[in-house]
Amino acid sequence: MVRKLLRWIEGKRGSSGIFLRFLVNAKDRTWLISIRLCRRIHQMRIHRKERPSELDDIKRRGRRFYKVSFCTTCKDRGSHLKKTLPRNIKDNIDYPDVEFVVLDYNSNDGITEWILRKFKKETASGMIKIYQTKTPENFHMSNAKNLAHLNAEGGILCNLDADNYTGRDFAFYLNHVFCENRNVILSHWKYGKRFNKKEDSSGKRDGTGEKKLFDKIKESARGTPGFAGRIAISKENFYRLGGYDESFTGWGLEDADFFKRATRLKLKNRRIPSYFLRSLYNKDGRGEMLKKREEADKNRVIFQENDEREIVRVRKRIDIRDVKRVTA
Repeated sequence: MVRKLLRWIEGKRGSSGIFLRFLVNAKDRTWLISIRLCRRIHQMRIHRKERPSELDDIKRRGRRFYKVSFCTTCKDRGSHLKKTLPRNIKDNIDYPDVEFVVLDYNSNDGITEWILRKFKKETASGMIKIYQTKTPENFHMSNAKNLAHLNAEGGILCNLDADNYTGRDFAFYLNHVFCENRNVILSHWKYGKRFNKKEDSSGKRDGTGEKKLFDKIKESARGTPGFAGRIAISKENFYRLGGYDESFTGWGLEDADFFKRATRLKLKNRRIPSYFLRSLYNKDGRGEMLKKREEADKNRVIFQENDEREIVRVRKRIDIRDVKRVTA
């Protein structure tokens, strides 16, 4: 009953009636309050969560250390990066071989200049690598992520949104996981093999009790807002997948599609411990999504088409040739 009511209200979006506009705004406001509540509850759980005890043992082991690349894209998100980047560097400074690859995707907030001014030593040593492009007018998540990952040198690639904190010694944890098995994908998603269950042609459940795909995505994301983009994978498997699918426009579902294709590649899913999951509250994210409903609908169609065709590797690329490294 509630779902039918919400769908009915959503169908009235854009209506000129005062009461209908009030209902739509009330629905959006309720959504924001629920997200904030989920975030608060999750943060409280993290604060109660102790640092994994095995991390100290992992740090003492004399095993091989892969180079870890944290890849961050930024378009007018300098206010977030100014808070998270210093902390993330401090939390992973003990790891022998780590780099932070920051892609300035035609930002207008001077984030490149701020990093060069604030982290002179780190940029000179190569711990921080800044790449910049002046071509894109609008943000394209898949393209930005691919450009950042393709310019990373590490054997372990981890997408790190500008509003995300890694948590202390996250690089050590990543290295530990990939030393045990290179064919894994680390994410916050809860499901693995069962994610590939299909519905029959009538659109009903296939008899296994599986829920619909988008219900699974919503269920997996519930209670962990802001971490959908936190995905770590080996460099060779990133290339085997062809990176993120640049058929998606704007942002949304490109990370779920990437994860889905990785499961088809038989990569084992490992959930990132909640100790490492923390982010800033992005109050603008919902407003941007509401303004881009047409893009969201297109992305949903692309996601479903890739799922039906069982796509593994994607090849489409947006041609941006002015990406260059900024050193001074």
